[in-house]
Amino acid sequence: MNTTTTTPYIPRLEMHPDAQIKTDVTIMAGAIAFMLVLWMCFSLCAQPDPHRDCALRITRGLSPHQAQLLTRGAPTYNHAAQWCSAHPDHDAMIERAKSWPTFPTH
Repeated sequence: MNTTTTTPYIPRLEMHPDAQIKTDVTIMAGAIAFMLVLWMCFSLCAQPDPHRDCALRITRGLSPHQAQLLTRGAPTYNHAAQWCSAHPDHDAMIERAKSWPTFPTH
C-alpha cells in the first residue's frame, strides 16, 4: 500500500504590482468615461420645461388658496404649468395674487 499522498496542483497567479495598477487605472478610466458620456447625454438631450419657473413661483410662492384662486383649479405643479402656458402675462398676475387673502374666509 502506497502511503504517499500527492498534493493537488494549485495554479498560482502572478500578481505584479505594476500590472495590477495598470489594470485598475484602465478600469477606473473606462468607468469615469462611461459616466461622463451618460451625464452628457442626459444633460444635453433633456429639454427644459419652459414654464418651470412660473409654476414654481405659483406652487411655492403663493399659499394654496391664492394659487387656487389664481389658476382656478388645484394648486399643483402640473396645473400651474398649464396655467402658465395659457397666460403669457403671468408675472403681473402672480404679483397681484400675492395681495389676495392667504386663507379662505367662510
